[in-house]
Amino acid sequence: MNNSPIFYVHFFSKSLNQFDFSNALQKLFSKFEGLKYSYFGSNYHYIFKYLSFNYEAKFEKTDRLIIDDLYKIDGSYNNVNFHLELDLFVPNFFMDKVLDIVGKIASSLKVDVYTEFFNKVIPFNKETVLETFKKAKEIFLLRYPSFSKNYYHLDSHILSASLEYLGQSTDILNHYSEKYKLERPHFYLNTKGELVILTNIDLAKPSIFPPYFDYLILPEKDSIADKKIVISYKDFVSQALKYLGNVAGLSLAYLINPKKKDKVLKIIYKKNIEKLILDLKEVSLSQITD
Repeated sequence: MNNSPIFYVHFFSKSLNQFDFSNALQKLFSKFEGLKYSYFGSNYHYIFKYLSFNYEAKFEKTDRLIIDDLYKIDGSYNNVNFHLELDLFVPNFFMDKVLDIVGKIASSLKVDVYTEFFNKVIPFNKETVLETFKKAKEIFLLRYPSFSKNYYHLDSHILSASLEYLGQSTDILNHYSEKYKLERPHFYLNTKGELVILTNIDLAKPSIFPPYFDYLILPEKDSIADKKIVISYKDFVSQALKYLGNVAGLSLAYLINPKKKDKVLKIIYKKNIEKLILDLKEVSLSQITD
């Protein structure tokens, strides 16, 4: 989102000066995959994106310190003019991935971290920084409640599980082969303004389902203009569970037993399963936060 608040993590060192730190940093980052390097004069940065998601984090080396409350910094630390910045409203799942990189930087280069929410520079601790990031979201929305309308909010556990599933989609298909169809979660806003998750079922191949969804979309031949004919997750699973298996490595994600595919397809058309017609507005994943 444009004009979103930025969350910063600043790095400080007791052992390295700027020159030595810069050399060590570039050597370390050359070992990481998925980072895009850019430079502007004496400033340079690395952009981290996770797989095909549109979230990004910027690790930037500057020629000056960009911190307002310098009085909080212990004089024994060297200023290495290096920081992380990212949109405050990226999902916690992505921040968790970013902090894995921060952990490697901290341990490899022997640096400590600081955010404006700390009273001082501290040794890096992933849980501490992640919880601070979450708290920063809450504080910002308390100060600027109208900003909340820029995003649709989803339970953090559900959003993280959905993103993990999407992130592992290639590995899942490689594990189960192309005989299966991996179904994606689709996010919609219903007429009550509630965020709901829908997914599909394939007629030709046994489906692999995401870990969380509210409704199963009946095949396209049953669609009505821009509306969706669906059955609820609860109704589907209650009758089809005996024909489903668990997806390896993912809790709450099911797949259809290939030998039972036809039985499952019969279930979704049974008269005793309520069919619902939903009027929905699709929501982009980039509009969702936790």
